Amino acid sequence: SGVVAFDAATGKVLWESVGQETWDGAPTDEPGKRPYQWTGEEALVSYSTPVIASIHGQKHLLCLMRQGLVSLDPANGALRFKYWFRSKTPESVNAARPVVIGDQIFLSAAYETGMALLKVKPDNQSFDVVYRDKRGMSTHWSTPLYLNGYIYGFSGRHEQEWRGFDRAGRSV
Repeated sequence: SGVVAFDAATGKVLWESVGQETWDGAPTDEPGKRPYQWTGEEALVSYSTPVIASIHGQKHLLCLMRQGLVSLDPANGALRFKYWFRSKTPESVNAARPVVIGDQIFLSAAYETGMALLKVKPDNQSFDVVYRDKRGMSTHWSTPLYLNGYIYGFSGRHEQEWRGFDRAGRSV
């Protein structure tokens, strides 16, 4: 399991989620849009801090895992939706946390992954991809900020530059 919830008082496992059933057969952005084939050798974890956000009146536990974003019901770990957001580089990581802007979720990662903005639909089970840009912001360890209609952050792994984008993905 990639995400596990524990009872704070007892340490007992409350639920486990995100594993083979989540990613086997998942749509990807691979050439030819081939679905992902689970091998059993996958790393599920990431460096990204989970985020709890209220979207359309429901709480979402948003976790940017190694393979991409998952939205879970924090009460029971049920998968609401997933979005493949992964570098083709085997040694890559997703480290910046998702940035929630109303009903939209901004993602960014290094290793030529780039950025994406998702708009969660009112059913809380699906989303539209507003944009996906592999050349845009590529954050590595730091999470971008949203301020006054713009997303700002450091882009790059070792050689970082300050970048800004509006919510349409246009550089500012």
